[in-house]
Amino acid sequence: MCGSTNISDLHKRGVQSVAPASHSVQELAQMTSLLDGRQKIFEKTGGLHAALLVNPQGQPVWVREDVGRHNAVDKVIGAAIMDRKIPLSDWTLVVSGRIGYELVQKSICAGISAIVGVSAPTSLAVDLAAQFGLTLLAFARNGIAKVYLPSSP
Repeated sequence: MCGSTNISDLHKRGVQSVAPASHSVQELAQMTSLLDGRQKIFEKTGGLHAALLVNPQGQPVWVREDVGRHNAVDKVIGAAIMDRKIPLSDWTLVVSGRIGYELVQKSICAGISAIVGVSAPTSLAVDLAAQFGLTLLAFARNGIAKVYLPSSP
């Protein structure tokens, strides 16, 4: 959590709200399909999580796999840091599992604008994403997703 222990610590440390995502909900819902064919180790073992960063033009740039979903996210954000792309304003993080609080924290700290997952978010992840303006879609498969944020009026 960027060295913080709770949501208020992020505010105290000066972490800013993220830039709004420019991709439509329909575009975001389809981004999990970008994982297809890019999870080389998962295809052989069926036992890894993946994290993918998609640029503002909708192109997949980095994908990383790991047994732990948190580690896969650390690796993909690390690739962006090594390539000097931080902050990742208007980028989307796509994850192959559920969206927990820690993944939302990492996304916010990296400046990512949207997170899309194939499984459920935790309630704390949704609360944190709402406080920092992170777009959040879950249960994204076959171009269909549940939109948690931004919430509809």
